[in-house]
Amino acid sequence: MSAFTKSVLLLWVLTLLSANTVVLARTRVRIINALSGNQPLSVHCKSKDDDLGQHTVYPGSFYEFSFGISYIGETLFFCSFQWSGASHNFDIYRYKRDDKVCGDGCFWNIKQTGPCRVLPAPSPTPPCFPWN
Repeated sequence: MSAFTKSVLLLWVLTLLSANTVVLARTRVRIINALSGNQPLSVHCKSKDDDLGQHTVYPGSFYEFSFGISYIGETLFFCSFQWSGASHNFDIYRYKRDDKVCGDGCFWNIKQTGPCRVLPAPSPTPPCFPWN
């Protein structure tokens, strides 16, 4: 391989490593209002680069968004959740925690006690997580 070819290849690799737009795959997050007491849920999700805005999720319904997963495995989306008398935060998608488990989508039931991952049936009791 010539020195010129090596230089071009190195430049290409460095460009990929510095680009924020290169993604491995796409996935989605679904946030389901599973609060007791028939309460609307206010959700505001963000990443380092994207602010998805405020959304109201009514009882039994959901809010969903999709995104590209970073090629270096740093993808993180975090959300604030508010309902009558409560306000909490949770990292709704963390690459290291969720990539292998969620596949093309992470589904979450949001309860007063914390978010619980929805698993495909038949499955054991879904894992629930504490608020941040």
